[in-house]
Amino acid sequence: MAFNISHNYLQETCFVLAILGASLAIIATVLRFVAVRLGRRKPGWEDWFAVLATFFFIIYVIPLIYLLSVMNGESTWTAEQVVKIKKSGYSMGPQFCMNQLFAKLSILFLYRRLFHVNERFLYCVWFLGSVQVAWSIATYLAHYLECIPTAKLWDTTIEGHCINSSAFLAAGETPNSLVDFALIGLAIWMVQSLKSIKTNEKIRLYFIFTIGGLAGVLGFVKIGEGFGATSKSKIELLDPIWATVQQTCSVICCCAPLYKPLFPEMGLFNSLHSLTSSVLGRGSSNGGTVVGAGDNYSQLQDYQKHGGAYAIGTKGMKHMDRASKQRSHEAVGNDWVEMHNSSSRKTSTSQTHILSPV
Repeated sequence: MAFNISHNYLQETCFVLAILGASLAIIATVLRFVAVRLGRRKPGWEDWFAVLATFFFIIYVIPLIYLLSVMNGESTWTAEQVVKIKKSGYSMGPQFCMNQLFAKLSILFLYRRLFHVNERFLYCVWFLGSVQVAWSIATYLAHYLECIPTAKLWDTTIEGHCINSSAFLAAGETPNSLVDFALIGLAIWMVQSLKSIKTNEKIRLYFIFTIGGLAGVLGFVKIGEGFGATSKSKIELLDPIWATVQQTCSVICCCAPLYKPLFPEMGLFNSLHSLTSSVLGRGSSNGGTVVGAGDNYSQLQDYQKHGGAYAIGTKGMKHMDRASKQRSHEAVGNDWVEMHNSSSRKTSTSQTHILSPV
C-alpha cells in the first residue's frame, strides 16, 4: 500500500514534526554530553534526567508514526484501523507525562547545583519538584485508566465509561504549564536579586531561562485547540502535534544552558559564569569566599592577564604561578573554585571545592 500521508495536511504536519522533533531532541542531548566532557565535569543527575526525557519522547514518537501510517492520509477508516489507531494513541499519552517530568527535574537539579547556597530558593525548587512528580504520577495513571474497562476506548459497544478527553486535557495540562512558568519566575527572581551583574548580562540570562516558558505556552495552546476543534479526529491529531512541539522544546530548554563549553567565547554563556559566581559570593556568609564574586572578580580578571591567578582561603589571598595554574587547569578544566564552610554553614572553617561549570 502506498504511503499517502501527504494527502492530509494535519497528518503530514504531525509526521514531519515527529521526525524533526525527535532528531532535535537527540542532537540536543548528545551536545549536552559533549559539553559535559569538554567541561571536564562528570555527568550529574540533571544530565541523566535529560537523557530520560529524550528517551520517553522517542517512545512517544514511535507509536505516533505507526498511527500516522495507519491513517495514511485518509479521514475515514475501517473498524480494524480504528482499533489500531486507538491502541497507538493509548500508548502515547503516558510517555508525554514522563517526558515532562524528567525535563523539569533536569532543570530543577540544575537550579539546585547553581543556586544551592540560597535556602529559600532551594525550598521553592523542592516544592516545584514535588508538585511535578505528583502531577506526573497522577496523569500517568489517569491516561492508563482513561476508560474502564480499557477496551472500551476502541470498542464502544462494551459497557463501561471513559473520561471526557477535553476536560482531562484542560485539567491535566494546566498544572504542567504553571510549573513551567514557575520555573521562569524562580530564575528571574535569582537574576534580578543580583546587584553585581550588569543589565545587559541580566537580559541574556533572562533569555536563556525564559525559553522554557515556550513549553508552558504550548500547553495552553493545546487546551484551546482541544476545545476549539470541530471534530474528534481533528483533536486526535492536534493534540500530538502540539505535544510533539512541547516535548521538543522541553528537551532543548533543559539542555541549552549547559552548552557553554561548546561556545566558550559567547557572552551569553559567560553571563552564566558571572551569575553563579555572584550567587555563591552572596551565599558565603560565614567565612566562605568565592573567586569571581563582587570586586574580587574584576581584580581576578586583571591579574589573570599577567599570567597569575588568585585563590581565596582561610589565610587570605595566595599567589599561584603559571605552572600551578596550568596543573589546576589540567585537573579541573573549566571548573570554577568555590570557597565555603567545610561542615555546615554554622562553622567558620573554609575549604576549597570545585564547582562544575554550567
